Amino acid sequence: MHRWLMLLGLLVTTLAPAWGNDDAWSLRVWLDPSAASLRGEMTLAPVSGELRLHPALRLEGASQGEDAIAVERLAPGRYRLGAAEDEAPLTLSWRGRLPRRDAIGLAADGGLLPAAIAWHPQPEAMSPGPLTLTLHLPAGQRGVASGGLMEEGAEEGVRFHHPLTTQASLATVPWAVRERVIDGVRLRTLFPETLDEAFAETYLDAAADHLAAFQARLGPFPVASFSMAASPAPLGVAFPGFTLLGERVIPLPFIPHTSLAHELMHGWWGAGVAVDDAGNWAEALTTYLADHALDEARGQASETRRRWLRDLAALSEANTPALVDFRGGADAAERLIGYQHGALLFHQLRRRLGDAAFDAGLRRFADAWMHREAGWSDLIASLAGDEAERQALMAVATPWLERPGRPALHLDGVRLTQGEDGRWRIDGELVQEGGVWPMEVPLVLEGASTDERQVFEVALESPRRAFVLESATRPRRLLLDPAFELPRRLPPPPILRRLALAPALRLASLTPGLDARPLIGETPIADEAALTLVVGETRAVVEWLAEAGIDGAATAPATRGQARLWLLPGRPIAVLSADGPEALAALAQRWRHHGRQGYLVVDGSGDTLAVGGWEAERTGAGEIPGVDFAPPGDEE
Repeated sequence: MHRWLMLLGLLVTTLAPAWGNDDAWSLRVWLDPSAASLRGEMTLAPVSGELRLHPALRLEGASQGEDAIAVERLAPGRYRLGAAEDEAPLTLSWRGRLPRRDAIGLAADGGLLPAAIAWHPQPEAMSPGPLTLTLHLPAGQRGVASGGLMEEGAEEGVRFHHPLTTQASLATVPWAVRERVIDGVRLRTLFPETLDEAFAETYLDAAADHLAAFQARLGPFPVASFSMAASPAPLGVAFPGFTLLGERVIPLPFIPHTSLAHELMHGWWGAGVAVDDAGNWAEALTTYLADHALDEARGQASETRRRWLRDLAALSEANTPALVDFRGGADAAERLIGYQHGALLFHQLRRRLGDAAFDAGLRRFADAWMHREAGWSDLIASLAGDEAERQALMAVATPWLERPGRPALHLDGVRLTQGEDGRWRIDGELVQEGGVWPMEVPLVLEGASTDERQVFEVALESPRRAFVLESATRPRRLLLDPAFELPRRLPPPPILRRLALAPALRLASLTPGLDARPLIGETPIADEAALTLVVGETRAVVEWLAEAGIDGAATAPATRGQARLWLLPGRPIAVLSADGPEALAALAQRWRHHGRQGYLVVDGSGDTLAVGGWEAERTGAGEIPGVDFAPPGDEE
């Protein structure tokens, strides 16, 4: 996905307004997508000083009734308004052309004007207030804009209302519309004819299910409607009251049940409660309340958290930012921290508070901050029921926010003894490495069968913590966090994502004429890098594996297909081999789509012949610390 598109998600959330007064303002916009042209009128309470407007557009005038207001052009895209004479409303008019480039701009087959590009005047001194936005479009075109849809008529235009903002986004599409009203919210699809017939009802059904679940947990949807519009650009992005989905993405069978829920949840977090400039919490909260919650309902939450932890374990220490530094954008390492690590923090807060108190805190947060900017501290304060709890939650959350990485956990000195009363006693120590991270550690005692389970929670707020567990029956083993509840460090997984996330690579070229650059892109080559990439033609790599004494499953991909890429299990080595440059180039187009796999084999055209993981990866070897107790009679 293009870098500008990844940045767009950040701009959607960070450019929303802070709290202000209740002065109303309005936009009336005339659009001609085929000509990529627009003109508009904006009415607002009197302001003076500087304003922004896209450099391709021209501010034509400012007035109060019949009286003109002085306008000075300071630079492309920058103007200064003279002082208003009285309290009468100020009217600004502008026009110009914004042809679409990538997804931004206007075109007959679909356009997008996000607030971030200043397609309408944005006075710096303007206070947020309720917005009425009216779109006038040619026949055959439809529009969606910030806020909820209020009415739609040929002559009156399409009118939207947003409760509190200083900026607006809009999109245009020439597609058919379907809609239904669920729990007071108008759900709409705007898809091309073929997509409309095949998928519109599926999306409406899925959106209705998600909306019902989300409103039951969080309260009313923040605006009156939610539109799902197809875009010719390959994107998925949420705005207040609508989301744009790429036309090629819409047919994918998992999107209505995964990505759509994520975009709808952004109606509360990011597009509803906006993110301030002290860190983007909205992606983490949305990931936890949409992606994780859906998997939890399917009984798959434990595997989801394991997958997140394995992705995070693919990051090198040198490439691991702190959560509070995440703003958004395209960087893969930062996104893993902002989404997965952040979601795991919310899982900790929920475990500490309990489900009912956690959900009550979310509602308090929505009620207090909707359509305003909020930060991490505001969110955590809302989750707490009182000041003492707020301080306790901040003490828990601060290390996870401000410190890069995650701790490694293990058990030490575990002993099993039986007392005179017949009860079994388990003594040992919990150990965390990598700093002190406050957490409640789940310890699970398993009996003769996995159905016999006892779960204990042990507070760990120091490098080591002694514990004593008791059981009426003889345990078979002790496991630390078998359901992956904690944001802890797992062993580096043998998956291709490690190669994608490496800040630098050590290159070992067995065939100098075979260039790895088409595959690794701009990743720096450095002798001190933690991960080595061995590159060579097929025969040269086979010979190297034999000379290095590497055999068994680790060599299985070496002679299949025409090009292959794999991680050697248990070694900081990736291997890339190909029959020639053409096969390598074909592999370079595909491998990043298989980041959670251990190996990929393709033919000369780049078609996948084999893809999968290693045995240790499938069984989770080393990922769950534990101690097995000897069967009765086998004790030394």
